Amino acid sequence: MKIQFSIVFATLFICCFPGSEIAGQTPSNERKANSAAASSDAVSTATSPTKQNEFNWRGKIAAGGLGAIVAISGDIRIEIIEEGEFEVVALKQGNEKEFDRVSIQVKESADGIKICAAYLVMEEQGKYECPATEGSKSMAIDGDRQLRLGYENGKARTFQLADVRVQFRARIPRGTRIAARTLRGNVEAEWLIKGAPSQAVNSDGRVDRVTTNSFSPIDLSSLQGNVSLTLPNEINARVRLGTGSGEIATDFPVTVPGGFRGKGLEGNLGQGGPMITLNTLSGNAELRRAR
Repeated sequence: MKIQFSIVFATLFICCFPGSEIAGQTPSNERKANSAAASSDAVSTATSPTKQNEFNWRGKIAAGGLGAIVAISGDIRIEIIEEGEFEVVALKQGNEKEFDRVSIQVKESADGIKICAAYLVMEEQGKYECPATEGSKSMAIDGDRQLRLGYENGKARTFQLADVRVQFRARIPRGTRIAARTLRGNVEAEWLIKGAPSQAVNSDGRVDRVTTNSFSPIDLSSLQGNVSLTLPNEINARVRLGTGSGEIATDFPVTVPGGFRGKGLEGNLGQGGPMITLNTLSGNAELRRAR
């Protein structure tokens, strides 16, 4: 059964991410990359030996740089930490015979780091690429078999999909611009804050009251799935929440200048600050307060 979508959210995926590939894996070399180490002037990376269905990566990322995770089928779960390295675990689930049809790629550019699930490009024999929707006019999914992207110039790009879900788990420093996209799956992020002098810290290390705008923008999206973000009890930010057919929920009071309409909500938390965007076409958009 073929399902077609018009690309309403032009920024649903991070696409055409410029830069060099740090560890782009094809099925033949993915396991080698899991046990290799690489470094450059912009980022140092480290990987560790894993099972065939698991990929581990960690590396340094400059403050203000982009940390992006892009999936096609699978959930993304992020912990936003005070400081440290960008760490990602990608776990393949589903039909083991088709694990080789999905590759995990890590790409570096001057803007930051992108980690994504890559698929075979039907128009180019043997080439694996992360599907990108920038500039695309239409999208068609033929079950778990193919993803076809159409463009304004009449050209199309077709990807061979698989009966495989890639579950991403990540830890990303709060100074990083965070972007996470999945086509079919949920996106969840939680901001974990370690205690500081004069702040009350509960038993699991989270601060009861934090007022801050010392973070970089956060952008989470899913086409078919729920999107949620858990934040400190008090925070200054600009928020934009949107859904096509689900519900919008927030534990925070949002100041909305001029009112709002439809399935979108945009306004300020506290005094306003860096932008937080939660978007889904078919699912709920939820902004939660840390308990």
